[in-house]
Amino acid sequence: MKSDRSSFMNLDVPIFLIYAKSKNIKRTNETEQRRTLMKKVCLSILIITLLTFFITGCDGFTPSPPIDEEYDQENTELSYLKIVPAQADIKVNQSQVFELKAYNSDDKLIAMDIAKFEKWVAMYSCFGCGIVWGISPITGSFQTTFTPYKAGRYTISAKYDGEWVQIVVYVD
Repeated sequence: MKSDRSSFMNLDVPIFLIYAKSKNIKRTNETEQRRTLMKKVCLSILIITLLTFFITGCDGFTPSPPIDEEYDQENTELSYLKIVPAQADIKVNQSQVFELKAYNSDDKLIAMDIAKFEKWVAMYSCFGCGIVWGISPITGSFQTTFTPYKAGRYTISAKYDGEWVQIVVYVD
């Protein structure tokens, strides 16, 4: 009888282990399915976000110009140029964007031709100090970004259609 009982015990243990392992396999499969589902959801959200960005493009985020800044279409003769902002107090290594604008004799903004724009120039109060600033782009744009690397007085100039305009920038 002892031999019957031991043979019964030997059969019972492997059946229990097979049952426990099948539960673990089932749990592992459920975990893998959840992970796969989460990956698919995240990938779908990423694709939708990228498609939305590409469809709208950068124009969707650009604010419209102020109403009072419309171009005068009748009187387009250049009277004077202006760099905006006209005054700027900035810190060392702080960038500032400057823009060139053209006005007619009625003090109204007029459209400019990029082909007539020559260049942006920056000068430091100490000529022997070398170039202690960054300005970019120098040509091809009515806007430039100026970054001073040393405190002092700078002059920012722009040349359009043979005329120069300049402003003074103080850097702390």
